[in-house]
Amino acid sequence: MMATTATSAYHVAQLIDKMMSVDKDYRFMAVNDLMRELQTNNMRLDDDSEKKVVRMLIRLLDDNNGEVQNLAVKCLGTVTQRVKEAQAETLVDALCSMMVAGSDALRDTQKVLLDQLLLERPALKKKSTIALSAMMAVCSHELFIDTMDVLVERLSEAKDDDELKEALLQYLETLICHCPREITPFQDRILKIVTADLTYDPNYSYSDDEDDTSMEVGDGETDEDDAEDYSDDDDMSWKVRRASAKTIEAMIVSRRDQLTSSVKSLGPLLISRLREREENVRIDIYNAYIAILSQARLVVPNALAAVHRDDSEDSITIGTTLFSSSVLSREQQQLLEAIAAQSEPLLKAVMRQLRLKSPRTRSLSFELLANFVRTLPGSLAPYLPGLLPGLSSAVLDRSSGAPMKIDALSLLSRIIKSHDHNVFAPHLDTVVQLTVGAIRDNFYKVSAEGLAVGSLLVPVIRDCGGAHLVPLLFDAISEKLKISDIDQEVKERAIYAAGLFIATFASDMPSVVPATLEFLVERLRNEMTRLYAVRALVTIVESRVPLVDLSPIASILLPTVTDFLKKNSRALRVGCINFYPLVVIAFIALFSIQPSDRYAAPRRGSAFAKRFSRFGLGRLVAVGLEVYPARVAPHLTPILSAVIVLSQSALLQGATLQASLDMIRMLVSNPIPGKPDFEELLDQLTAPVYDVSNLPRQAFQSISTITGVVAASSGDITKARSLAYKLADQLQNEDSTDAILLFSIHALGELGRRCPKVYEDCQLEPEKLIIPSFNSTSEDLKSAAAQSLGALAVGNHARFLPFILNEIQTQSKRQYLLLHALKEVIGHESTNIVPIEVFRSRISEIWPVLIAHADGNEEGTRNVVAECLGKLCVIDPHGLLPELQNLVKSPSARVRSAAVTAVKFMISDEKRPVDVVLQQCIGEFLQTMTDSDLNVRRVALVVLNSAAHNKPSLIRNLLDVLLPSVYAETQVRKELIREVEMGPFKHQVDDGLDLRKSAFECYLMLMKLALLCPNQLVQRLDKICESLKQSVSFQKIPDAERHQQLSDVAALMRSSPELRALTEAVQRDATRTFATGDVPMETI
Repeated sequence: MMATTATSAYHVAQLIDKMMSVDKDYRFMAVNDLMRELQTNNMRLDDDSEKKVVRMLIRLLDDNNGEVQNLAVKCLGTVTQRVKEAQAETLVDALCSMMVAGSDALRDTQKVLLDQLLLERPALKKKSTIALSAMMAVCSHELFIDTMDVLVERLSEAKDDDELKEALLQYLETLICHCPREITPFQDRILKIVTADLTYDPNYSYSDDEDDTSMEVGDGETDEDDAEDYSDDDDMSWKVRRASAKTIEAMIVSRRDQLTSSVKSLGPLLISRLREREENVRIDIYNAYIAILSQARLVVPNALAAVHRDDSEDSITIGTTLFSSSVLSREQQQLLEAIAAQSEPLLKAVMRQLRLKSPRTRSLSFELLANFVRTLPGSLAPYLPGLLPGLSSAVLDRSSGAPMKIDALSLLSRIIKSHDHNVFAPHLDTVVQLTVGAIRDNFYKVSAEGLAVGSLLVPVIRDCGGAHLVPLLFDAISEKLKISDIDQEVKERAIYAAGLFIATFASDMPSVVPATLEFLVERLRNEMTRLYAVRALVTIVESRVPLVDLSPIASILLPTVTDFLKKNSRALRVGCINFYPLVVIAFIALFSIQPSDRYAAPRRGSAFAKRFSRFGLGRLVAVGLEVYPARVAPHLTPILSAVIVLSQSALLQGATLQASLDMIRMLVSNPIPGKPDFEELLDQLTAPVYDVSNLPRQAFQSISTITGVVAASSGDITKARSLAYKLADQLQNEDSTDAILLFSIHALGELGRRCPKVYEDCQLEPEKLIIPSFNSTSEDLKSAAAQSLGALAVGNHARFLPFILNEIQTQSKRQYLLLHALKEVIGHESTNIVPIEVFRSRISEIWPVLIAHADGNEEGTRNVVAECLGKLCVIDPHGLLPELQNLVKSPSARVRSAAVTAVKFMISDEKRPVDVVLQQCIGEFLQTMTDSDLNVRRVALVVLNSAAHNKPSLIRNLLDVLLPSVYAETQVRKELIREVEMGPFKHQVDDGLDLRKSAFECYLMLMKLALLCPNQLVQRLDKICESLKQSVSFQKIPDAERHQQLSDVAALMRSSPELRALTEAVQRDATRTFATGDVPMETI
């Protein structure tokens, strides 16, 4: 470190010598080199170097060469960020002295010039605005107040100086964005000023006639034409009004916490000024009100989801729309009510502007209405009679530009999506004519948007009885469908719209169905359109319309779709898999033909297994076994071979496993010619356990689950019980391999879960067979035993749950595994909509057992206890949440941590009864963010993070209290950093690191801020980029694996038996391989 500092000092001395050179090029290059070294952090300045650099740069500000002066100014900005406070103060003092120093003549000259510059140099005004804003962001509170007082006073006094008003308003706009909270005391005065300035138009008198709310479209004579008589090149008042509009927009955007107040105070003002004669000002007024609606959508992002179609107990009416009060908070309701109160004057004012000739104004009107309907769905229904003529005029008028047509069609799409279909019944002819005109437009983007609207109109036409309009709209769609050399987006939307119309209106136009199906098959052959053709066919098949006959195209359709299963496109494969089961069920006649070799399973079981897993063919085979068992029977052998190969995969789980289980269930329960009997089928399915070595752990669970399904589906208790005895013998046989033991344990549990009658009236006691496995040296066996014991209790609570509870209380060494077994039971019941009463009666026995182990020494045990507590609270929130609240007050930090962690397992993105109760008390759990224990604070942040991402409504009203604590945890605390000796090395350990990580995870800082507060983030982007640059430019140490210090640490780890064993275990996990028979599953 000392050598680096000495080298930097020497380098600085060289640069300073060059800065004193008589050659201007030397001076310029020296300053440039200094700035580059400081920006790349390649140079560290000591105190003496700082003083020399600052003095020299101040001297170069008076250099006789302009380029050197400019570069010195830039370099000062970089130096200021890297010198200590004393040198920064020296620099500021020097700069201030230079600003006021000089001769009397010079000061007089400056005064005269500045007076002229104030009026003639916009660039100077802009730079001074930026400088003042930057200074205000870092100045003291007293200076800020004094400056604001002067600014507001000057604004009030500058009545006739439009240029000065504009400059001051621009500065005020920047200041509001930089310091939104600090400006709060001046809000009322600022609001009064901008209100007056927005209406400041001394050269024009707005007559009462302009407030006429008539919605009739005129003959072309508009207010815009009349306004031309008042044009005056010397009138600069419009700049004041525009600056006021931008200032109002800044006030709206920067203080979302006051949005409801802003809507009430600023909304009526902006609406009244939409009649502004100057278009540049009018556009900014539009933007200001659009900002209100955009901010409202951030506050109420789920407005459309909160709409109620039918009146119910929790319904509230806002404007003309029914909303659910359980989805919207009180603050959200108040905001929507404030916007709804302005809907009538706003919409009338906007529709008046639609009569103007200005394309920009009309496009902005459509944009504003689209934002309005997104914020307040269903609010435009009463105004459709006045709005639709304006939309038709914009779309059908040949003089209208493409951007305006697209804006109008986008608005129409929004209206259709957010309004009840019945409101369009009186206007259906107008809407369809408008849409047909858009579809037939020559510009591809307008045509594509028209096709999108046409697709949205399908359910509207159906519900409103508009069958007579179907041919007109479908003809326009067919025209685009038949054109091959057309834009790709138009092709895709035409195909989708055609499929939707056939699926919905085949009975109204039977003559066009065959031709349309042939066109869709033709589009299947085109690589660019095949995906949308498949989706259109899926839509048609899903509708199950009797008049749609696929048999004429079946000989081409089915082989083509089958071939698509081999393609690389994931979306195409998914579409085909969705198509086949539907067509199997809906169109039996298609399969009257004997299947060809194309449909036969491949000879290689592994190849078919890959398709079986990747393409979800298990669902298709299951449907085939149910509907066409005789057709599938000849192919049972390759199908079973595929299932056997697939069962050996470590990734057979989730939907793919469920599809395989459904197929096995259909195979066992349906009379299929030539299918294997119970014993033969089990022998085939379980063969890998006995024949394949090194199966992955998940494979044993999959094969055991399949075994349980076979036993349960057979309905033969005698055979299932015989299987259980066989498994018990294998488990007790000392010659059984670990693989057989693992399978036997899992299978005994699955039999108890899926076929609990097997163990009734039986001498076999599976729980006593499983318990000895807890003493095994194999972790896999112990884990399987815990899971199997839980599965037994899932199937028969009355018999096995008391056994588990008793074991937990009496067997202290097995508590961790026994708690996992209990978690299996609780987890199963918590996912049931209505947990069975037998389990509810046992909760009072389970709860005390869990509480007793919440203060255990093992962290893993406490985590399992916390998960169980949380899932029990989901089952009985009213009875158990108050008891969990009491645990937060426990003197034990471990108990408090378990109680808070339990809340995480109650939070889900689905709506559940526990949400209402949890919302009332979650604040008490999150107050532990100020707990004295680090771990308790960390888990509280984890719970907050979970709530913020999965169910923000739980914490929305608590953010003012919680966020200061979250911000506090992002700070590095020196008292939490300790030094640990590792042999000859000393290592610093930060105990607060995990806490800080959890705090930052609560916001996903930059991503969320960039979306929610883009303006505020942009103002501070310079500081953020500096930190990001350091992270992005980080370089790996070359040959790090041969670094001496790393080699020493590795040697130290090898010298300790404990560390060596741990290292080897980690390496085994990292390099663990599957068996040769394992089939990696490629997800689709």
